[in-house]
Order: sequence, then structure tokens, then C-alpha cells
Amino acid sequence: MSEREFVIGSAHGGARLTFAGEVPSVVAVDDGYDVHVRLSGGGVQASDRVWDHQPQSWTEFFRDLARDWRGWDGERTIQSLEGQLRLTCTADKLGHISVRVRLRGDMGGSDWRAEDTLHLEAGQLEDLARRAKEYFG
Repeated sequence: MSEREFVIGSAHGGARLTFAGEVPSVVAVDDGYDVHVRLSGGGVQASDRVWDHQPQSWTEFFRDLARDWRGWDGERTIQSLEGQLRLTCTADKLGHISVRVRLRGDMGGSDWRAEDTLHLEAGQLEDLARRAKEYFG
């Protein structure tokens, strides 16, 4: 049996952000879950376990991006509970979306950071939102 994945692939440059592992269908308020997150491409290779407690917030984030596919003003940001993963999205009125990904390690005293930008097209957002719902619930 293969591990479940949710992949966001850049339309240009080959960068990818991959979430791997099972997200529980129900997460109690005091509990959480972790998934393996990997940022790769363009010379960047970084991964870590990321802890969170509200998987539905990721589903809602990607759904909102798809809803506003014509673009929006400013930045839209989501991050994991302890800030190990942060996505900051900007869009122009021409259907180009930039997703700045920051992944950082903080286990065992390590303090590394890896960043890259994924470039999406408005036409990718509906499928991305659908796949996010399948993965995060």
C-alpha cells in the first residue's frame, strides 16, 4: 500500500511541495497530527515532520484560493501550528499565483530554513482545492 500524498507542483521551474502521510478524519481539540513535508526542486531539497491540529484549515485555504481565481490584493498566508511550514500566496489579475514556501526545522536544537516559490496558474486552483479536500478532509 502506498503512502497518501498531496503534491503542489510549480507550473514553471519544477519545484514541488509534497505532503505525505495520513491525516486523521477527526482531530480532537487537544490532539494533533503530523505529516512529512518535502520541498524540492530548483536546487532545494528539504523535508521535516510538520505538526498541526486543524487539517480543515488547509482545505479551506486552498478552497478560498480557487474561489478567488481572478486574483486578490495583498498576501494570503497559512502556517502549521508551530510555524514549521508557512505558505504565503500572492496573485495578479492575469491569473498568476506565487506561493512562497518556507519550511524550517526546529527539532533537536536545529534551526535550518528552506524557501522557494511555486508558480501556479489560475487554472490549477480548482484541481488543487479538490485534491486538498481529498487529502486534508
